[in-house]
Amino acid sequence: MPVKVAVFVRRRARDFILNKYATIKYQPDQKIRILLISNNTRQHEQLLQSLLAGAFRVSVAADGVQGYTKAQLTLPELILLDKQLTGIDALSLTHMLQGLKATAQIPIIILDSRMDGSSEECVAFLKAGAVDYIGNPYAVDEVKERINVPLRCPKQMTPAVISGKTPSQRPSTTAETSMLIHAIQKTIDANLGSPPSQKELCDMFKISRRKIMNIFQRNFGLSVSSYIRLQRMYRAEYLLKTTALKIDVIATDLGFSSPANFSTAFKAYAGVAPGKFRQAIEKNKPYTENAACVRSMGPPVFSSGWCPP
Repeated sequence: MPVKVAVFVRRRARDFILNKYATIKYQPDQKIRILLISNNTRQHEQLLQSLLAGAFRVSVAADGVQGYTKAQLTLPELILLDKQLTGIDALSLTHMLQGLKATAQIPIIILDSRMDGSSEECVAFLKAGAVDYIGNPYAVDEVKERINVPLRCPKQMTPAVISGKTPSQRPSTTAETSMLIHAIQKTIDANLGSPPSQKELCDMFKISRRKIMNIFQRNFGLSVSSYIRLQRMYRAEYLLKTTALKIDVIATDLGFSSPANFSTAFKAYAGVAPGKFRQAIEKNKPYTENAACVRSMGPPVFSSGWCPP
């Protein structure tokens, strides 16, 4: 094969690889994540359909208790909160969400489905931390524009929310390998509760088992399974520090079969059980009496797309 032809073929192959992984890296789901907390979604059906047809991805919580949990687990970019709420009343829920590190920066818009809402109620919600109060009847287009206001001017994020850790990749990593690593990380981090197996990752990214093992060992010093265990523990640490979620809820979210199994894994990682870890954090004390405790799974490794969690 002539030299020029060989160079051309190599370049085409390189461009194919770069485009393949650039698609994964640079074209994520750009839709804005909204959580609607309402026990009467039929009343907001027209709004829901309009949001879903546009630049929004909407999840729904059926009552205040479910909404409180879901907000902490999913960290949406905005919360629509129905004032006529069951489980936990809307005003209390607003106070509770604003009082947590994980959710304090999420804008909350109150939807009042009644016709007789008072200005005193509106003021109470705004004082509690809501950014807007929309009475009934409302126009769908108006609500969408009022949703965009806090999204255009987000609250100043606190270090507890935005401080992610960057992947400790070696500088010699090639561009295509970096894109491949980033794509694999995003896939794993988005599915920590039920992560793909090594074989599924190989099939998904069309690479051999040996190659994926070499990539993780060379760049992170970890096997794929160790990386997954590490990411689970760091997500658990984040949730314990910044949310009020029950330990069994965190265990289920991370894919553990029981709270006991989660507690054992977390104690091996942090040197202390999850409950004591949270108590120590709340009291601003060191969370382990064993100062020499070393985390056996290595340093934290987060993909750049990881924003807790």
